[in-house]
Amino acid sequence: MTYQEYKVMFNEEADRGLKAAMKAPQKRGWSSMTKQSIDSKNDVIRACNTNLTMIAQRCAEIYSDKPSLLAEEEDVSLIKGKD
Repeated sequence: MTYQEYKVMFNEEADRGLKAAMKAPQKRGWSSMTKQSIDSKNDVIRACNTNLTMIAQRCAEIYSDKPSLLAEEEDVSLIKGKD
């Protein structure tokens, strides 16, 4: 993959994570119909942050001469969640 493809993947994951977090309930739930857990906003944010970090680290390993995706994307930083 090229550096530009990593940037696009990073931005798409950030957008996907934000949209999913906006739809997610505040608290974790349970669907009695499907018998599955429903992720809370914090669950979605944690998963998104993990994905963004993995993409940025992989890109930094391959393209060490290019700026880090996390440092470069000031406007699209990791989604902040409650700790």
